[in-house]
Amino acid sequence: MGIYRDVFDLAAKLGSLEGYLYEQPEAAPRYLQNWLGNIQRMYNALPPQVQAEFQDRYLEVLGTASEHLEKLVGANDNNFLQVKQMLAEAKK
Repeated sequence: MGIYRDVFDLAAKLGSLEGYLYEQPEAAPRYLQNWLGNIQRMYNALPPQVQAEFQDRYLEVLGTASEHLEKLVGANDNNFLQVKQMLAEAKK
């Protein structure tokens, strides 16, 4: 796959995650674990110079997802903790 398609696919997954968490009164945890894992894998697979081009937006969307997840499932939920880990790793 080309780099532009990879970036598009990642953006689509991030955008749909943000919308899903915003609209769902109760997020389905069984879907989120794989969803978050796919996002993390896709982001990590991009070259560092590509990540740097949109890292600020990536962090912003993950931050929003983190806020929604904390409200929906609490700070001790594995999905919330996974997003927090993703944020920490992306800030390195």
